Amino acid sequence: MNKEKLKQAVLDSDLYSKSEKLVMNELISISVDFVSVASVKYLINKTKLSQTTTYMALSSLKKRGVIILNNREPNSYTLNQDELARVLNFYKNRGKV
Repeated sequence: MNKEKLKQAVLDSDLYSKSEKLVMNELISISVDFVSVASVKYLINKTKLSQTTTYMALSSLKKRGVIILNNREPNSYTLNQDELARVLNFYKNRGKV
């Protein structure tokens, strides 16, 4: 998946709140093979969201299965490829790509 197209699809999506979009885009940017390692402090610094908003966005994304917390590595998240593909398909169907 092309990261830039995916990030644009997330930003254009109606599936996520503004804070979720910012967090998702940062996780996508730093991901390697759909795994991102980022502390909340790092995400706050990059997204300029408050600590509470960042935790809420992460919690919501985890509950909805968009990201999966990797228990073996601290601050490590696996991005759900099926969910990202779905968002990209919605974006393509809108004629954006």
